[in-house]
Amino acid sequence: MTTFEYAGMRYYIAGILDGFSRKLLALKVFKDAPRTRDLARLVRAMAKTYGNPRFLVTDHDCQFRKQFIEAMKGITEVVKGNHKRSAQFNGKIERHFRTLKKWWRAQDFPRQRNLLQTRLDSFRDWYNTKRPMHHLDCRTPEQIWSGVEIPELNVYRANDPMQPVFKVTRHNFAKDWHLPVIQIETIGRVRRSA
Repeated sequence: MTTFEYAGMRYYIAGILDGFSRKLLALKVFKDAPRTRDLARLVRAMAKTYGNPRFLVTDHDCQFRKQFIEAMKGITEVVKGNHKRSAQFNGKIERHFRTLKKWWRAQDFPRQRNLLQTRLDSFRDWYNTKRPMHHLDCRTPEQIWSGVEIPELNVYRANDPMQPVFKVTRHNFAKDWHLPVIQIETIGRVRRSA
């Protein structure tokens, strides 16, 4: 979980991230600090859509204590971080929240929580399907989740007699300028001038 402040209001954002593919499985905004039952409901909804996870890594917040562990029986095992204030234990979701906060700071958000949730859903779709990640061999989390193989690369060398010509285009995802979709294509080759 993380918090955002906007126009004098504080919002709480809960996220569930798959550790292997980095796919963002859930992202939900709460007006008040979510309680244990709210987060258990979020995990159950995620499990209904994507299946039960082998385990769930949480931090030491009060929402993840005994009542939460009891609520997760039959769904998954709950694993807590070893040390308090240990951001690296939950490093994958913390890195996601850093990307989310960078996007958040550039936005002009509506005050209504349902409209805000719609914007967060767009961010989640972009993050999963349009944002390639270096540590995923430049694939998106959705491609890793679905098992998409890396296409064969075209190799270009500095001393090749033919120089490639590239076309780079930038599109906006969901009409949000801050969610770019970059497309790079090789459109041909020209003879290198001497």
